[in-house]
Amino acid sequence: MIRLLLIEFIHADETAYVDVPAGLRVEGRGMLDALVSDAVEAKDVVPIVLLCEAATADGCRFAPDVNVLVPDVRCPLMDQLEVLSDHFDAVLPIVPECDQLLPSVARVLAGTESNILLPPTEFIEICSDKLVTWNVLGAAGIPMLESAEVDSSTAFTDEWVFKDRWGAGCEGIQRGQPTDRNSSGVIRQRWIEAVSVSVGILGNGDQTLALPVARQKIQWKNGRPEYLGGDIPAAVDPFAAQQVERIAQQVREFAGHFVGYIGIDFLIETNTRKVFLNEVNPRLCTSYIGYRSVLTANAIELMLGVTPLSIATVRPLNVSFDKSGATMVAPT
Repeated sequence: MIRLLLIEFIHADETAYVDVPAGLRVEGRGMLDALVSDAVEAKDVVPIVLLCEAATADGCRFAPDVNVLVPDVRCPLMDQLEVLSDHFDAVLPIVPECDQLLPSVARVLAGTESNILLPPTEFIEICSDKLVTWNVLGAAGIPMLESAEVDSSTAFTDEWVFKDRWGAGCEGIQRGQPTDRNSSGVIRQRWIEAVSVSVGILGNGDQTLALPVARQKIQWKNGRPEYLGGDIPAAVDPFAAQQVERIAQQVREFAGHFVGYIGIDFLIETNTRKVFLNEVNPRLCTSYIGYRSVLTANAIELMLGVTPLSIATVRPLNVSFDKSGATMVAPT
């Protein structure tokens, strides 16, 4: 049996749970619920959930047969991760890139004996920093919107979208002006009218599986975006979908062999149908909630290698999901 430790960092860390924006808590809970459901149903897997007291007090509960481990509140969670992880066969962490937290966790876990379901640490460090992502992947010939640091010469107009260099999700993104004009961690990108889509990739260390193109439901209000969920498959122009799949394959090759999940976000420009890579999330993303419904095999089993990725296929279903974890499934 594989003892699998599930760490959704926001729900595992007492301070993070209290401090993060509500939107990230909702997305974190949606992903955690989906993972726990799949882990419980996975063969030869015993899931253990790391859950802080604040999340439990707020109503975060699982079935009685799900093992819950409460971290020691007297010690920062980062200081406990290495020791905790060494007691399990595998660890699946979901950690936001905010404040370079994901790379820090990846470096700690890289020194453990467990099977860590994350891409290589170098890939995580590149993709957690949006400016470095543009520099490295752009230099590799992948089409991206130019990213640049904000300085005193930057014009604060609707021509630009400003975002945290180490941000996660839609948090910290503002059209027209940065949230904090004095921050050295803010970058700008050109605003374009576009459709947002994504592609998820599963890896088991030897093989990878690219999942269908998903439509992202993004709602802009007062210059700020909110992520609401998505639709699988995305109803987009076939030519644009081919471009998305081609770029996703480039990122897949750049990542190399990995265990776990990578989420790749794209923008399809409305007028030209040009496709730009927007961000790479080197970790499990909210789109997992939808993708798990279209797979013919258990996603946890696939990532752990319990079931070969080569036999996994995608069912002909239309799946609509929201960030809290609710899904609607219908035949195509």
